[in-house]
Amino acid sequence: MIEKLIQGVRVRFRNGINHVAVGNLTQTLLIVPREHRSLLTQIDVLPPANFGHGPEYAGGGSGVGWPRLSELCFDTHYRPNNFPRNLTLLHEIGHIMENEYDCLSHLAPEHRRVIDNVTIPATAHTTGPTEHYAIAYQQVLSGNPPQAVRDAVYASRAFAGIDAPSP
Repeated sequence: MIEKLIQGVRVRFRNGINHVAVGNLTQTLLIVPREHRSLLTQIDVLPPANFGHGPEYAGGGSGVGWPRLSELCFDTHYRPNNFPRNLTLLHEIGHIMENEYDCLSHLAPEHRRVIDNVTIPATAHTTGPTEHYAIAYQQVLSGNPPQAVRDAVYASRAFAGIDAPSP
């Protein structure tokens, strides 16, 4: 793997450095709070076959403790919504924040209800409570979430003592 430091995060590329991915990751990591970036031990950019969802899978995963992104998530044909900011990466960081801070367990009931009602897309490969938080985190950092979602995410332990980012 070839490594590159992007916004203080080590990014490992399995098939060589992809300059589109570097630009996209740079733009995306700029909006992630520094405190959240510091929890990312690395980001892996891997061929889609490594995800077990088939050769066309353009998503990511964070079940190993850090974001893993398919090379296809940097392809405007497969993931046009990942430009200019990578929604897949923001989603995976949301999973890591929920895991690190146990956000859902510590939310006030009114904020938990808001998160629980965040829609999971039909194309999602995972479901459940933590999926709702990851989608809400992604929405907040990428901009334009409903105010209730913004308030709920900012009330989570992941944002305790952190200034709200400006997308």
